[in-house]
This record gives sequence, structure tokens and C-alpha cells, in this order.
Amino acid sequence: EFRRVLFRSTIAEAGQFATQLGVRLGIYEKYGVQVQVVIFNDDGGVLQAMLSGSTDLAQVGVAGVLSSQTTDNPATVVAVQKTRVVDGLFCAREIRTAADLRGKSIGVSSLGSMAHASALLALQALKLTAKDVTIASVGGQAQRIAALKAGSIACAPAAIDQARDLSPLGFNTVVDLSTSNLQYPASALAMPVKFI
Repeated sequence: EFRRVLFRSTIAEAGQFATQLGVRLGIYEKYGVQVQVVIFNDDGGVLQAMLSGSTDLAQVGVAGVLSSQTTDNPATVVAVQKTRVVDGLFCAREIRTAADLRGKSIGVSSLGSMAHASALLALQALKLTAKDVTIASVGGQAQRIAALKAGSIACAPAAIDQARDLSPLGFNTVVDLSTSNLQYPASALAMPVKFI
């Protein structure tokens, strides 16, 4: 007998593809689990679905799971898929230094997300704070890159492997967090505590 599980996820980069890969390879069915994966644009939507009880499992940034501890429906992490920060802060052609970035906008997926954490870490590396810039919720990595290309935002955190595509277009990697070897439980499999 199959156990049906609702799974919410974002797929913005290769490190978040494990859920879909499991479905495509039949791994869940092999163990008697029928998984329905619903893709969301950003971690905020996935977290809201999980905390509202409309999903059983979620692939989400750990920051949201930590924040859920003060709610009536806390979540818990059961596995960590990405254990270090691999983002870069990509900026428009004219932004190369901290002074250039001051007063400009940085697009993140949602406040409290991993992209938000990466933006804050990049600002710290530049000896700036969130008060020195405007942080705007834009959406997942694809949406942030589109907003950056359109000029709607000045900078955006994205997986450092995006440098291959963004550098030839004139975008600068102002901070490369992947070289810091910063250990952080960035992406995790989580579920509401009551699901366990």
C-alpha cells in the first residue's frame, strides 16, 4: 500500500533538484511512498504552505524552520541537503565596491530566506549593513536574475555558478561567498512537528 505525501519545493539551482530526481528515478515508489511535488517560486511560499498544514514535507531554507519555533505549528529539519554557502553577490556593471553599492537595492527571494541571509553576509563582507541598502523581495533565483538583467534591482545573491552566464553580460561578482567555506545549513528537508 502506498503512502501519499505532499511535498513542496523550490527549484532554483542544482542543489535543490534532489526531490525531483527522487521522483524521476522512482526512489520514493520503491519504498512505498507516492510523492506529489509542487514547485513554488521561493522559500517564503514553501514555508507558508508547510506551516499552514497544506503540505507534509518541504525543501526549504533552514532560517524559516528556525523562525517557525515560535508558532503554533513549528517545523523541524530532518535532513540537510546543502551545508555551506555557495552564493555570490552579483551586481550591475557600475557597482564594483561597497561605496558603489551604498543606497542601491538588493533583490532576495523573501525576507528571512537563504537569499536574504546571503545578502546580509555579503553586506557584512563589504563592511555594510542592511541600513546601507534597500532589500527587496523579488522571488527565486530565476526571478532575481531577471530583475537584475532588467535593471529593477542593482544586485542579487545567486549561486556562484551563475557567474559563467552573468559575467559576459557585464555583471560583477562583488562578493563570492563560496570561497569563505562558511558552514551553514542552507537547504533542508523539513516537516511540521505534528507530521512526525
